[in-house]
Amino acid sequence: MAVSEAFVRTAALVGDDALVKLQKAKVLVVGLGGVGGATAEVLVRSGVGTLTFVDGDNFEPSNLNRQILCTVNDIGKNKAVIAAQRAVAINSAVNAVSIPRFVDNSSISDILDCGYDYCIDAIDDLPNKILLITECKKRGIKIVSALGAGNRIGCDFGITDIYKTKDDPFARKLRHELKKAGVESLDVACALSPPLVKHGTPSSIAAPPLVMGAMLANYAVAKIIGI
Repeated sequence: MAVSEAFVRTAALVGDDALVKLQKAKVLVVGLGGVGGATAEVLVRSGVGTLTFVDGDNFEPSNLNRQILCTVNDIGKNKAVIAAQRAVAINSAVNAVSIPRFVDNSSISDILDCGYDYCIDAIDDLPNKILLITECKKRGIKIVSALGAGNRIGCDFGITDIYKTKDDPFARKLRHELKKAGVESLDVACALSPPLVKHGTPSSIAAPPLVMGAMLANYAVAKIIGI
């Protein structure tokens, strides 16, 4: 099958010009777990031409219940590398780059200096999440961030500004730190209701992170093509 055939229905929906915008777009996905993996899947199937995947973590058996990129054969392998391999397996024309590193002070410049049309932040480590957000804001890179999808069985998520979120302890901490850093606004995907479980080790089931990841990707796609 010719690659162009893969996006016939996409073009029918958004138009040829919008499809060209997607094919020329450069999108960065940081964090390739449950949310980030679903984000990667939707972005490549939406026709984004250049995708850079960043994650220093490897798959482990406990990821199998919710992380779409993880199979039994991928246990022990780096998440960013697997994301890039899967992207090419779906669309052989995609420029898929893997960076098997965590975002931190030693790596942030190398990662962001490549330039992107959009960054999707699916990091769950608060200090490095704040670092990524603030550095994207400084560079004028558009960014949308994931909040908590764990401890939930419902999929009632929405996209709003970080300062309008509620019922999410992680969001509360993030708001506090971003305010101190002078970040005045941030698009986030967040739950619209309280978590089912509020204490202990974060728990999870398949649907919520997949839905949130798809929502993040679709939001970035819509922004890139101007919808």
